[in-house]
Amino acid sequence: MTRPATPDAGRPETGPSLQRRVSRFTLVIVALAVLVTGLGGYGATRISVDDRIDGVLARSSAAALATLGPSPSWDEAQRFVAQDRDLDDDLLVAVVRADGSVVTSPGSEAVVVDGRDLAVAQGRLGTITHATRTTSGSAYRVRVVPLGRQARAALVLGRPLQGSAQILGALALALVCFGAVGVVAAGLVARRVARAGVAPLRGLTAEVEQRAAAEDLTPVRLARDDEVGRLSNAVNHLLETIRVSRVRQARFVADAGHELRTPLTSMRTNIELLVADTRHAMLPPEDRLTVMLDVQAQLLEFSSLVGDLIGLTREDRTAAQLGEVDLTAVLEEAVDRASMRTAGLRWQVDLDTATVHGDADLLARALGNVLDNAVKFSPAGGTITVSLHGGELRVADEGRGVEPAERPFVFDRFYRAEAARATPGTGLGLAITESVVHQHGGTVLVTDAPGGGALFVVTLPVTTPRAAHDPLGAVPPR
Repeated sequence: MTRPATPDAGRPETGPSLQRRVSRFTLVIVALAVLVTGLGGYGATRISVDDRIDGVLARSSAAALATLGPSPSWDEAQRFVAQDRDLDDDLLVAVVRADGSVVTSPGSEAVVVDGRDLAVAQGRLGTITHATRTTSGSAYRVRVVPLGRQARAALVLGRPLQGSAQILGALALALVCFGAVGVVAAGLVARRVARAGVAPLRGLTAEVEQRAAAEDLTPVRLARDDEVGRLSNAVNHLLETIRVSRVRQARFVADAGHELRTPLTSMRTNIELLVADTRHAMLPPEDRLTVMLDVQAQLLEFSSLVGDLIGLTREDRTAAQLGEVDLTAVLEEAVDRASMRTAGLRWQVDLDTATVHGDADLLARALGNVLDNAVKFSPAGGTITVSLHGGELRVADEGRGVEPAERPFVFDRFYRAEAARATPGTGLGLAITESVVHQHGGTVLVTDAPGGGALFVVTLPVTTPRAAHDPLGAVPPR
């Protein structure tokens, strides 16, 4: 069941222009680069600050342990905290007992103790460094060092993070401000770069639109060795294809009109004569019959010409209509039809089995035209040789042949050689053959037959050829 067409069917999708897409893409890339760079710089600075503080705390803790000794008692640890020390003035010093009690140096803030600090004091954990806060809320980075089993306590040394936080805050603000300025500047630059990048496309579009409005098919002049240059070359190729197609179409219409005018004029004359004879009875019965037979022959000629015109202008079949075609069977039927229409001619047929991908009706018409041409120019009692080997069809007759000067025009529409003008035909059969063969990816040419006459060679891409010596595939000569 066919679905009804939606209102938007066939409409082009609307969206931002190429310039805007390039600008946005560039802006996004720059913004991501600024973000990654800023986060990386901020993170590296923070790690460096923490490492510097940890180094100071490590040196201070080593000096404190050197003063206290390898295994101080709790009383010695308390006296160490209470006395003056040769340490930094802003250093926080405290001891944490295994039961959770904390002793700080005079004038220092009380540090908040967590489970990790108690684990170090109880001997369940080694030296640790981490961030914490005092009871007043000040941020510190502390190093907790165990003092041994005798004291069952841990020494806590800390440095305030206020100065570091100010430095990191200023750095973050600077990164945000400069990053925003950089993104805005990148957006402006990206806009100009995108405009300059699509300028050649705008020029090409303008030229193509002008040619479309004026129906001008002259090539686009844009000498560039890049993607735009290749696009302009493709547009020029398309324009040339359209120009050639228009020339061929105009020539075809003119030739068809010329060819149709002759039989129509003759039929009109004969019909007018028959109408006049009906009114005045001025023709003898035998002359009237002759005129009517002439009209009948002209109608047959006219029908043949119209059929050839339709076949010549027929579009390629869609992929769904194409399939595997038994070329041998198609050729056998064409030979049978041609031989039944002729008398006094001998046929020598040698066909291999071959299959092609294509349209059976078009192939039958194309190959039939080649056989009809051989029949038309074969002398009485002559022999027509038809062979098919490896996808190459050769049809030879014993007629007068085709002059070398005429061979480039044999497959042109409505072309008829001087020697063929007295024979019946429309001059479209071989043109149809060439068109069909090219549609199937093959080639066709005419040359001299070995025994005199014309030899037509049609080559098609076969899918399953079989050798002539194969008894299952060979067709016995007629």
